[in-house]
Amino acid sequence: MDESSLTSQRDALENLLDEELAFDATTTKGLTNHLPMALVAKSGLGASSEELRRFATRYEVRLAPRNDVDTQLTSATWRSAIGQVGSFEVLCDYFMSAISDEGSDATLRGHLDALSPGISGAAFHGVIRLAYALESSSPSRIAAGLAYLAESAVPLGEPLTSHSSSESVIEVLAQLSSSHEFVGLPSRGLISEEMADVATMDPFRNAVATCRLDANTIDDLRRAALILYATKGDFTSLHAVTGVEALTALRPYAQDVTGFDAACVQGVAAAYATVGAPPFASPEQLSAFSASNHATVDDIAAVGANSDDEHVSKLVYTSLRLRSKTNDDLYLAVAARKAGFSSSP
Repeated sequence: MDESSLTSQRDALENLLDEELAFDATTTKGLTNHLPMALVAKSGLGASSEELRRFATRYEVRLAPRNDVDTQLTSATWRSAIGQVGSFEVLCDYFMSAISDEGSDATLRGHLDALSPGISGAAFHGVIRLAYALESSSPSRIAAGLAYLAESAVPLGEPLTSHSSSESVIEVLAQLSSSHEFVGLPSRGLISEEMADVATMDPFRNAVATCRLDANTIDDLRRAALILYATKGDFTSLHAVTGVEALTALRPYAQDVTGFDAACVQGVAAAYATVGAPPFASPEQLSAFSASNHATVDDIAAVGANSDDEHVSKLVYTSLRLRSKTNDDLYLAVAARKAGFSSSP
């Protein structure tokens, strides 16, 4: 992309992201509004200004306008709106005011701990929107990201604590798998509802309470999410990959890092349990899966940049960035599969 095209793309992205702020964080059907996230992902993958505008026009038919705000929240009352459907607009105003007074970083640091217990709410979409807002950095977008995280931050039961926390993330997930308690659970339609269901089950709580929380926890979650998605390749495990990367971006703002990590483990483990807690593909299977991919980064990026499916764009964007950071070809393989170039291991 030449300099003129790049400037045009950046201008289109900024304008479209600003225009999106006129809409609610959920669609007319009550699902997450993916438009701002998809636009950032498609732009990062090299989509042209014309493609960004085309996609936005196509997507906006799903969106609902924001409602007028007739109340105000303060630093003493804002927690009352956490997890409350329909609180997006009033939370936007509150966080915009906080950012104007304190700046984005201080606002994030001052509020994230209160939101951490529900950080996997709406199948991680709150944290994903906020992480993308940090990439496209503007006060209004960050305020909207924080508002949706707060609106969707419904905890998965009581926080889990244990005095015998000795198991790694992978070992905890293996416990869930070997229990066979999560096979054939009834579908509830929404990932978040299914996650809430499994989080109340004793085998789940007992296993997750043994997880060791340390400096390696978030990286272990990232690896577990990748292997799960490589193994399963379904919609829920896709959100584990994009969700953990968003959690990684937010973690530096947590004051209670242990509490944040505990909520992350609880969320990823719940997502894993909802898909039946399957045994992971073996190292040999994963290696063969990676080796079977012959699509190039440019091939895969082009599909993600021009896809009508926001989940293709987001997964490809996240996976290619992580492949660049880690040099792990498994990220390339799962991106190629989502882009339509290959099949499962």
